[in-house]
Amino acid sequence: MTATDEIEDVTPVRRNIILADVPNDGRHVKVVATEDELAELAEFADIEAVTRFAAEVDVRPWGKHGFLVTGKVVADVVQTCVVSLEPVQNSVAEEIEVRLAPASDAERYKPKLNADGEVEIDPEGEDVPDFFDGPMLDVGAIAVEFFVLGLDPYPRKPGVVFEPPDDPNAASLSPFAKLVALKRDP
Repeated sequence: MTATDEIEDVTPVRRNIILADVPNDGRHVKVVATEDELAELAEFADIEAVTRFAAEVDVRPWGKHGFLVTGKVVADVVQTCVVSLEPVQNSVAEEIEVRLAPASDAERYKPKLNADGEVEIDPEGEDVPDFFDGPMLDVGAIAVEFFVLGLDPYPRKPGVVFEPPDDPNAASLSPFAKLVALKRDP
């Protein structure tokens, strides 16, 4: 099971396409979330609200049996400020690029071990593709995955600055305060 499979199992936005119907020059798919999907998406992402969610993707054949999914997901969301706990309006705009290979080809993409039994990774080489299993692909789940990755993990209302509360015992909390006290005691 791939990460995309796990998201597909619970994703609130589903748009399945039949892979056999994807022509050689590709297929363009638009995804616009319904009101119900927006509410479910907010709950899924654990944020206050999603007011807009849309994606446009192109699915093209890649390699012998794989597919390349490219496009963009955009969304408008309401999150909670990590400092003031007030609502914050944010936008998400994430480029999508995923190479997908059939799950039956997974063995082919396993990392190779060197003579010492260690995995060698070429930082300039191509990433291992994600895998799909079955005749359909959920481009909605892929869009949701990139949407979640594009959310600000620490949303902050403009102009809000965290200021720690004044602590009259701050000196005694210092790790060096105990050393100073030991130095003073005879």
